[in-house]
Amino acid sequence: MEQLDLPFGDEPFEAAAVALWTPRDIWVRLDQRVIEYLGEDRRFERKGNRRIDLDDLATYYSTFSNTPDGGLIVFGIEDKGDISGCTNFSGG
Repeated sequence: MEQLDLPFGDEPFEAAAVALWTPRDIWVRLDQRVIEYLGEDRRFERKGNRRIDLDDLATYYSTFSNTPDGGLIVFGIEDKGDISGCTNFSGG
């Protein structure tokens, strides 16, 4: 199984405008640069490649489902923005 490699986008983004993006805007513009730039906030949550805690995940689903715009949970990215991939998830 190959690791997904997000390409660098050719379209520049303004750092100040990112704060105004909705989760849908983030999803549409998501590339490696945006992932590295974005910090965790009410719209965007990073989850590394360690075992998934289902109670923790349920909390995020509940939180995002109760906000007007929802949110994104991205797996394979550590809290500081390092991309670690999802190879540990396929171990069963």
